[in-house]
Amino acid sequence: MWLLTTATAEEARAKSGLNWSEWARFYAFAKEEARRLASEHPEWNWTNVPQYEKSRVRDSINGQLRREGISPLGEDIIRWRMSICIRDVKQWAVNKTCMPKRNSTAAGAAGSAYHQVPPSRPYDPVRDF
Repeated sequence: MWLLTTATAEEARAKSGLNWSEWARFYAFAKEEARRLASEHPEWNWTNVPQYEKSRVRDSINGQLRREGISPLGEDIIRWRMSICIRDVKQWAVNKTCMPKRNSTAAGAAGSAYHQVPPSRPYDPVRDF
């Protein structure tokens, strides 16, 4: 039976036949592949990844699993995981770029960037308290 993309993680793990530690390794391998794909092709999601690249990802993940003595997985489980993983990696990257950056200068260490006074303004004892 083909695994639906709406399946839960527990349903996917049960269908895979992997135990929890093997499943964790699969998650790690898939996440690394998703990071690579998202960095090389940020416009892609799993549905528009070319077939040759999907085959390469499947072979890479299954090769890593085999090297650790873990049974290879079917295309439906890899599709299920990569769809989620690519979406999550891309969302994480968006969230990371939207977060305010910490200022590492001495003035930034004393307070937030919002309370710093631009150097072109003269000192004001009230404003610059």
